[in-house]
Amino acid sequence: MRRGRASAAAAARRELRERVGRALAAPGPRGRQKALARALGVPERTVRGWKARAHLPRRRAGRPGRSREERREAFVRVAEEATRRGKAPGWRTAHGALGIPVRLAQETVRSFKRLQRRRAREGEMARRVSVKVHYRDVLWAEDGAQFGRVRGEPFLADVLRDVATTKTLAVTTGPAPTGDDITALLHCMKEDRGTLPLVLGVDNGAAQRSAEVARYCERERVVVLRNHPRTPQHNPFAERAIRELREESGLASDTPLRSEAQGARRLQEAWRRLDNLHRRPRHGHRTAAEVDATMPPWYPRLDRDRFYAAAQKAIEEAASACCTPRARRLAEREAIFRTLEDFGLIARTRGGEPLAPSGPA
Repeated sequence: MRRGRASAAAAARRELRERVGRALAAPGPRGRQKALARALGVPERTVRGWKARAHLPRRRAGRPGRSREERREAFVRVAEEATRRGKAPGWRTAHGALGIPVRLAQETVRSFKRLQRRRAREGEMARRVSVKVHYRDVLWAEDGAQFGRVRGEPFLADVLRDVATTKTLAVTTGPAPTGDDITALLHCMKEDRGTLPLVLGVDNGAAQRSAEVARYCERERVVVLRNHPRTPQHNPFAERAIRELREESGLASDTPLRSEAQGARRLQEAWRRLDNLHRRPRHGHRTAAEVDATMPPWYPRLDRDRFYAAAQKAIEEAASACCTPRARRLAEREAIFRTLEDFGLIARTRGGEPLAPSGPA
């Protein structure tokens, strides 16, 4: 209430000054300036200042704005400097080397970097390849991560997810897994699900590259889809599962834990909520458990040995034309995805456009 009265009084004084200034600016008899100053109880100098400002437009508060032409010119100069340097300059460089005023340099560099980030995101979305799996248990993704520290030691967990249903199949905790641990996990999942996947996506850890895992997958006719080293984009399914578990459980790589049991309990609770409570828009707002219960499996429609033989033949043909390990790994991955497409098990898109037609085998 007091602030409202003060604002009203300030507005009244401002209106009085303007009226006095306009009156004095108009022609009139001599001595009225001194008479007004005496009547208002203010110095004559003050009244003279009101008169001097009466015919001037009111100045807008704040720094003077920059015209559109000035901003465009500054943006062009920053863009040219970025092209010359290979990266966007800082505002100090834009001010010192390009002669752009400080505030305009800051605003221009900020807007230029914002435009660069937006274009980078748009380019990434246009190049991103999305995989849609049509049947349950076609592709499983496995990966491990650190979910905290127990008395200074890392608390590790291994995550296994069905890509088609986004259902987390297993979360195991303990020391860094060995090849025997991964084969034991796959064996348990075979007994629980009644089958193994056609393709198993893994990273390049020592356990995943072990002879035990290779022999087990060869015996069970499971195609191993390996990531390229230090390329998490090659296994986004397991990476997404790990991120969701971290967000739901509140566990990060440096979260202090009292014991491994505490970390395992929090992970189990987060796993249960993610599968049974979280409704996913990509599945028509159904939970992963609901999708897993209703999505048809692949095995009534396809022979595992036939798919395994086709995939191995495609891998050998693709790898034979490659000269470097990187090219060989990328060619093997592409061969496996092409085989999945040929059998009508997946559909891939890039930027929303299909990469290749796919349908039932």
